[in-house]
Amino acid sequence: MTTDSLPMLRFGLIAVLLVASTSTAAAQDVVPFLQQQRFLTRAHELIRAHGERPQGRPLAPLLPRDSVLAALIAAITSPAEVVDTAQAVPLPERPAITVRSVRLIKKLERPWFTRTFAETEWAYLGSNHVTALDTMRSWRLRAALEAAYGNPTQTVVEVSQDTTLTLSTAIQFEYWLVVNDTIPLIVSDVSGPLDRGLVIATDRHLREKLPELRDVVFGPLVRNAPLAPFADYYYDVEGRAWYLVTYDGQRFTMRATPRPPLRTRPLPPALR
Repeated sequence: MTTDSLPMLRFGLIAVLLVASTSTAAAQDVVPFLQQQRFLTRAHELIRAHGERPQGRPLAPLLPRDSVLAALIAAITSPAEVVDTAQAVPLPERPAITVRSVRLIKKLERPWFTRTFAETEWAYLGSNHVTALDTMRSWRLRAALEAAYGNPTQTVVEVSQDTTLTLSTAIQFEYWLVVNDTIPLIVSDVSGPLDRGLVIATDRHLREKLPELRDVVFGPLVRNAPLAPFADYYYDVEGRAWYLVTYDGQRFTMRATPRPPLRTRPLPPALR
C-alpha cells in the first residue's frame, strides 16, 4: 500500500461509520413508533369488543332516607352533599329533668331507704370534669350541703357501728336523698376534705341523666351558696390516721386526733 492510497482509505472508513450511525438512529426511532401503533390497534380492538367506559355518577350516601343518622349528617354537611334529606326524621330532643322535690333521708330513716331501694343497681359519677362542682374543695361542699339539707345521713361514726362494714370502706360523710319521691340519690365524699368534688350515685337506668341530675340538684351549691358550720371525723385509710375536721363559719381546720370513741358524732364548734 502506497502513501497515496492512505487518504482514500480514511475517507472510506469515515463513510462506513456515518452509514452505520444513521442506520442505528433510524432503528431507534422506528421501535417506539411501532409500539405506539400496536397500543392504539389493541385499544381499538378492546373498545369494539367491550364498549367505552361509562361516565362516573355522583356519590350518594349509603343510608336509609328515614334514619336518624341521615338527619345528623344533613345537619353537618351542605345540602349538595346529602341526597334527599327532606324526609329524614329529625333528631329527638332530650327532655330536661324537672326537679320538683328533694328529700333528705335522716340518720334514723336509713333502714327505710335501704329497704325501698334494695333492688337498685347503682351508677356512679365522680369528679371527671372541670366544672366548678368538680373542682371545689370537698370541705366547702360539705359546708354547703350542711346549709342546704342539715346533718348528713351517714358518717364514719355510723359506718364504724355497722358490723357489716369495715373502716377500709370508710367515708367522711354521705347524704342520702330522694328526688321527686322516686329517684334515689347518694352523695359521698370518699377521699377526705382536702380532695375536690363529690361522688354521685343513682339508679343505673338514669345513668345518662346522672350528669344533668347532678347539675340541677347540686349546681346551686357552687353559686354563692351559704356555708354552715360542721364537724366530722375522718379516717385516712392509707395513712391509718384519724382527723377531726371542722368549719366554724369562718375558718376550716383539720387536725390529727387519737381514735375517737365513735359513739356519737362530734359537735360543730358553734355548739361546743
